Formats: sequence, structure tokens, C-alpha cells
Amino acid sequence: MSHDITLLPESNVCIFTFHEGWDTAAGVEKRAQDVKRILAEVEKPVFLVMNLSEVRMTLDGVVRSANRLARGPDAPFHHPMCRGVALVTTERIAQMVARGLQTETFGNLRVCVCSDVEEAIQRAQEGNG
Repeated sequence: MSHDITLLPESNVCIFTFHEGWDTAAGVEKRAQDVKRILAEVEKPVFLVMNLSEVRMTLDGVVRSANRLARGPDAPFHHPMCRGVALVTTERIAQMVARGLQTETFGNLRVCVCSDVEEAIQRAQEGNG
């Protein structure tokens, strides 16, 4: 499997863990469908943690992901049950991605970059995502 989904109902966090070899460009539609499915199933708004720590981010993948997940009428990251998004990675491009997603073009998305999943969960619980 190219990714795992873990819902932590006690903390209202959903973790998507992408494994080595995940193609960020080719896999974006599957990721969007999975995010939308989870958001349709939860009873309370959740904070989405995108654990990309095993994935090599590409410019093409970043552009496709941002456009599919944060723009348009059915953008999963703007779903009413999405409290915010954390990108877990040490890749430098992630900081630029986060700044871009926080602009009007992408709907002023609430997004942060964390170095590990624990930090992302903590920021979600503190409301600092």
C-alpha cells in the first residue's frame, strides 16, 4: 500500500502516512478521494496530518497536489470538517508550499510544516496548526 490512514478520534486528528516511492504527482487524485471520504465520515472537524517524511517531493507533485487539494469548489482542504493541515517533512520546499497555501489564491488555508508527527499532533491539539 502506498499510504496509510490513521484516525485519532480522541484528538480529532487524521494522519495520512505516505510511504517511500509514493508518487506525489500521480497519486494526488487518490489522496483527494481518501481525504474527502474521511471528512464525510467524521462527526467532528479533524486536523489533517500529511506525513510526507518518507517521500521525495517534486515540483510537479507539489503543484498538482496544491491545485487539487486546496483549490476549486470541491477542494478537500477547505471541507467544513477540516480544521487545518500539517505537512510533516524536512524538505525545504515544504516551507514555500505552506506559505503559498496561506495566500488568497489557495483560500488562505490554515497549514503548518512540522518535523515529525508528534509535533503536528501537538500543534493540532493546541490549535496552532
